[in-house]
Amino acid sequence: MSEGINFHRNASFLLATIGRRAEHQWTQSLRSEGITTSTAVVVFVKSEPNQRGLAKWLGIDSRNAGAIARQLLDRGRIQTRPDATDSRRMLHSHAPPAAA
Repeated sequence: MSEGINFHRNASFLLATIGRRAEHQWTQSLRSEGITTSTAVVVFVKSEPNQRGLAKWLGIDSRNAGAIARQLLDRGRIQTRPDATDSRRMLHSHAPPAAA
């Protein structure tokens, strides 16, 4: 029945292939919008992270988080507001969709 077929190895290969294809499709869809994968992830954040929290959440250096936040802000994808507990920090949150 299973002559020479290693189902465990083949299942892993299949899952890896599906994952790569899904990631590729996701990346292409984002690219058509002019944004990167790292940038898009921020749109789905439910909390209001500051720059350090944003960097930690994305797994990037905090020095890069500011540029990503500016890019999203310029595109109207996020909104920012001063942190009530520390006026030096800005909190980022998802921007409501623009009115048509």
